[in-house]
Amino acid sequence: MHNEENKDLIFSDIYPIVVSADNDVPVMDLPFSVRVTNRLLQSDIRTVGALLETTPDKLMQLRGFGANCLDEINTICFKLGSESAPTHFEEEKIQELSESIKE
Repeated sequence: MHNEENKDLIFSDIYPIVVSADNDVPVMDLPFSVRVTNRLLQSDIRTVGALLETTPDKLMQLRGFGANCLDEINTICFKLGSESAPTHFEEEKIQELSESIKE
């Protein structure tokens, strides 16, 4: 997903995920690896809404953030946005995603 065409697109332009102030989810609640979670938090990206306003290119510039980290974010964003477009975050959906990734 990371290519020259998409370098200026923010994640919300790439994935059909809708987040409002009422249902914004902390990135810590998603099944990201410790490495990805730490990189996001160190960059002051604390919620999915903040992540969706970030570009993949900006993340790739973070120290210690590489292609595997970006793949992990793309995979989770794809799964969260794949059921319907646009989709809203629901606690149940996040729980299902967490369980499916652990399997």
